[in-house]
Amino acid sequence: MSKFIVLMYHSISSPLLKHESGFVCEPKVFDEHMKLLKKKGYYFASINEVYQHLLNQKKLPENSVLISFDDGYMDNYINAFPILLKYKIPAVIFLVAGLIGKKNNWFSGKQWTTRELLTLDRINEMTQGEIDFECHSLNHKKLTSLDDNKQKEEIIESKKILEDRLNKNISYIAYPHGLYNQNTLDIVRDAGYLMGFSTHSGFNSENIDPFVIRRLEVNGLDSAKKLLYKVQFGMNDPTWNTKYKYYYKQLIRRINGH
Repeated sequence: MSKFIVLMYHSISSPLLKHESGFVCEPKVFDEHMKLLKKKGYYFASINEVYQHLLNQKKLPENSVLISFDDGYMDNYINAFPILLKYKIPAVIFLVAGLIGKKNNWFSGKQWTTRELLTLDRINEMTQGEIDFECHSLNHKKLTSLDDNKQKEEIIESKKILEDRLNKNISYIAYPHGLYNQNTLDIVRDAGYLMGFSTHSGFNSENIDPFVIRRLEVNGLDSAKKLLYKVQFGMNDPTWNTKYKYYYKQLIRRINGH
């Protein structure tokens, strides 16, 4: 059974506050990540290839990775896009439909730096470089804290807005803050989405629920080596014990001729 990994990035820039390293990745580090995965022979899948794999049983090459970005920061265009073009890597960016061209106001009043979000012009430009754009709700609300009507607004209205502004079908959604409940999943299915992306870590395979696809979180504290460990073990924070067990199993398999 083949398996694939989805990596989740946010801002590709320099952290302005120490604790921002949890979701901000330096451009140099992002370049090192992509370069190493390319060197190690990983196949960079598009989000549509993932869909075809899960829903239409089309095979993905071994060691497939999908690169995803949440929120749609302007620095995805300034810093990440040139690197993706350099290595010819497709990716998907999940946009907050109600805030295109504005700022990440969900951090308002907290000890975080507000950042510019992608404008429509930049989005259209990036679409020409194998970058897909999908949905990350209307206003980046915590869906599990909303009633049915509010959830529908965040999930359904965002789809309509993006389809109108981007002139394309919006088929995939990433849940803000990784939060969802059964109502969320029901609304997403009924709205016509084909896949939903969570923040649960782990590998994905053909039998994964397409509305709860797993992703590995990547940030500025992850060296290229640590990223490789994450991808190899399908975990956000693989321990030495995890690595030992993995290599022990590999050794036993070789001894037994498998």
